[in-house]
Amino acid sequence: MKTFFISCIAIASLTTYVLYPRIVAYYEYIGDNNMNITMLSFDQYILESRNYDNQGYAESLIRDMQSFLVKQGFLAPTLYNGNNSIDGKFGQATTSALSKFQVANNLIDTKGMINTETMEKLGLSEKGKTIPTEELNNPIVTKEDIEGLGNFTPSRFDSAPLVIVYGGIDVKGRSSGEYMYDYFDKTENKYNLFVAKNHKIDGYETYVKLQDFLKQENIYPNRKVLYLFSGGFRPGMTLMSKVNPEEFEKIYLVDIYIGKNASTANFYTKLAKQYPSKVEYYYTGSQNQEGGSNNLPAKNTIISSVFTSKRGNNHMSTNEDAVASLLTTFR
Repeated sequence: MKTFFISCIAIASLTTYVLYPRIVAYYEYIGDNNMNITMLSFDQYILESRNYDNQGYAESLIRDMQSFLVKQGFLAPTLYNGNNSIDGKFGQATTSALSKFQVANNLIDTKGMINTETMEKLGLSEKGKTIPTEELNNPIVTKEDIEGLGNFTPSRFDSAPLVIVYGGIDVKGRSSGEYMYDYFDKTENKYNLFVAKNHKIDGYETYVKLQDFLKQENIYPNRKVLYLFSGGFRPGMTLMSKVNPEEFEKIYLVDIYIGKNASTANFYTKLAKQYPSKVEYYYTGSQNQEGGSNNLPAKNTIISSVFTSKRGNNHMSTNEDAVASLLTTFR
């Protein structure tokens, strides 16, 4: 009888101190633009309460964002328990509210992630300050050398997409670390941009050092894009042989050289077949011409595999088409 009594007390304590708070936690509410109330699921609440991910941004910025969302009616001013929703913590409630804001404003990304387009619409910088119009129109571009492997140009927003560029052989005495900026200068500093020094570097080693640099600088891109031009196929292969292509939201194959090497041809045709929506292919030459690929069967296989492909006027101009697509896809 005594054992039974103790067991009952233990069960009651478990319910009171463990289960009850979680059951109550189930009832957290967030408001949409019309102040209609939506209930979060239990799992979403646990994420909200225990796993805040501010995407590398200061709490002051998150609070400013939350304040704006509350004033605009996208975020309820209080949570289920009466706590202020303007708390500087980017949890599920804030994510959902930001997603509603993005949808209402017809933005490209509506997943509730902090990105360049959203921050511009909110009028906020990563420090929680309004960005002067002059700065938006005339952004200051600085390049950081990454251990002699290439240059990194930061975006004005830490969480902007990271675009990694591996170019080809020297052209008219200029390395790809120079001439690729002829095309990427058009992006200004919308993206966190890395341009490799040349096509001879180790793609994986460079990627690791770049990731280390970003962590040191507290830069946390919300998405990653891989851009391979011409001879950039080589560092691209060494990178994706060790890093899952799933890590990149888009992979641009821009008139990459494939040649007669069977391993190179197999690698990129397999990549195109496996990720038809992720890979975009820009090429030269007609259906019966090798063009910059120097491998007609592989070229045609990639064209037939991916959802997006486009023939360019010449080898270098394929970059214009690819960068135009990048700017449209990642605004």
